[in-house]
Amino acid sequence: MVDAIISMALLAVKLPIFMADIFMMLPKLISLFAIFTDPGKVIKDIFHGLFTGIYMVFEATLDMVFGDMRRALGGETAQGGNEGRGASDDNAKCMPSSMVKLLLMVLCPPLALMLDVGIGGLLYVIICSLLTYFFYFPGLIYASLYIM
Repeated sequence: MVDAIISMALLAVKLPIFMADIFMMLPKLISLFAIFTDPGKVIKDIFHGLFTGIYMVFEATLDMVFGDMRRALGGETAQGGNEGRGASDDNAKCMPSSMVKLLLMVLCPPLALMLDVGIGGLLYVIICSLLTYFFYFPGLIYASLYIM
């Protein structure tokens, strides 16, 4: 009982010191917040992401529609693989896609399931997300049943 009273007294003594330290750091935290939320940088990042995404979707659509024609004419396509980038290098090692899929499944089962089943399997992804949120292993088992 005496230890509890002593601990509460020490808390009462040290709490104002702790609060004073927090208030002393407040201007520094506000200046960091202003640096990280600079409107110019945020708008620049938004536009960069937006235009990069539009460009990637446009390129993927062109490749899906005119991929064979673009390859025949010597155009650059996303499906080319390692052509012209050291494909003949004997020391080059590539990880099989199944290994990447398994690694992703262990790290984040709902994401791996979403990449495997697509938007059509959204219900499966939601169920996997709930199972992973509450307990990791049931979500991992559920994802592995669909992916493997």
